[in-house]
Amino acid sequence: MYRLLIIFLVLLLACSEGTKSNADIDVISQNLNLVIKNNTEQNIYFNVIEETCIPLIDWIPSLAHPMIEAGASAQYSFADIIDCIDGRSVQTGDPVTIYWWAANFEKNGIKNMRIIL
Repeated sequence: MYRLLIIFLVLLLACSEGTKSNADIDVISQNLNLVIKNNTEQNIYFNVIEETCIPLIDWIPSLAHPMIEAGASAQYSFADIIDCIDGRSVQTGDPVTIYWWAANFEKNGIKNMRIIL
C-alpha cells in the first residue's frame, strides 16, 4: 500500500501543470512568474514566447537575451510575455514556449520546452 501511495504522488507531481523539467532546466510557474533553473554546467540564454506569437515573431538566439548562470535560477515575469492575439500579458493557463541555448549554440543548437502557465 505504501509503495502505491508513493507511485501515485510521484505521478501526480510529474503531471502537474505549471511545472516541467528536463536534464537542462526546471521551470515552475508561480506567483505570476516563471522560475527557470539552469541545471547545466554552463551559462544559458533564454527567450520565452507565448504560443500564438511563435509563427509571427522573427527572432534569432543571441548573447543579448537574458542569461542564467550555471546552477542558478532566474525569474521571468508574466508581464514581460505578450499574447499576440489581443496584446495582453499572459495569464495562468496560457501556453508558452521557452527556448534556451549556450554561448556555443551554433554547435549545440537551441532547445525548447512548452509549458502551460
